Amino acid sequence: MAVLQILAIYELLENILLHLPLRQLLLAQCVSTAFRDLILRSGRINRALFFGPATTEMIEWYPAPEFAGHTRERQYQGEWKVEADGGTVSPVLNPFLPVVRYAITLAD
Repeated sequence: MAVLQILAIYELLENILLHLPLRQLLLAQCVSTAFRDLILRSGRINRALFFGPATTEMIEWYPAPEFAGHTRERQYQGEWKVEADGGTVSPVLNPFLPVVRYAITLAD
C-alpha cells in the first residue's frame, strides 16, 4: 500500500508532521510508537515544539539608541542581533506559555 510506504520514509513523515498545528503535533505522539520515536528524535520537530533552541548561535539584545534611558515601556524597543554576523533575528514566542508583560527586568 502506497500510504504505508510513504509513512515508512523518515524524511517524508517528518515533513508531513511539521505541517500539523502544534497541539496536534504533540497529540500525534499517541498515534503509534513509530510516530512517538520520530517526534522525540527529530531536531526539526523538537525546534517546532519549542523543546530545543532555534539556533546555536549567540544572540544579544540591542536597545534602540533613541530610547536609551527613557521610560520602562520604551526601553523594550530595540532588536535582537546575532553576535557572529550582526544580522537581525526575530524571536518567535512559545504559544503554549502564558503571556507575561515585562517579564524581563533590565538593569537601570
